[in-house]
Amino acid sequence: MTMDDLIAKQMRVTRQENAHCELVSFDRDAANAFQHYVNESLAFAVKRGGFMYGTVSDVGKVEVNFIYEPPQVGMEERLMLMRDSDEEKVVDAIVAGSGMRRVGFIFTQTIGQNKKDYTMSNLEVARVSFVIFAATMWSIWLSRNELIFRGENILEQKLVSLIRIRSFEWVRFRSKWGEFSFEQWDCNARNILR
Repeated sequence: MTMDDLIAKQMRVTRQENAHCELVSFDRDAANAFQHYVNESLAFAVKRGGFMYGTVSDVGKVEVNFIYEPPQVGMEERLMLMRDSDEEKVVDAIVAGSGMRRVGFIFTQTIGQNKKDYTMSNLEVARVSFVIFAATMWSIWLSRNELIFRGENILEQKLVSLIRIRSFEWVRFRSKWGEFSFEQWDCNARNILR
């Protein structure tokens, strides 16, 4: 195979000059139902997808009113739709009767359990933030007491270490999430609080 053959087989993606739509607006309940199931039931460990149905205005604004999820098999790296054309025709007919149409496709991105880069849900952020905030306040209070009653000044670096250790101990003591080590908590609190 020559270099020209290799170049000819490459796929080229060019920038789209004009967007098909400038704005997409989701019905809050439809978006929450789709994301809630993926987050709470599947923990973003498998891909999930669905067809978006709604309206498109004359100026190109898309409004998504609901998401239809066809039968599917989701895995961490891929999503296979088990499409049934008869079922999709029924859905399209119901939607057309409501003045809507298929406006797009939505899918989730998985969060690999062994990957360091991930997105936390708002509930996970709230849980971690509360524990760290409480451990921080308690640690500052205790270090203030050390200074006032014993004359010992705790260095900032030691205070940060104490906060990390206390937050780990508090979560481990009250944990409903199973056994985990300090290293797991320190590096990946998100998976422990799931």
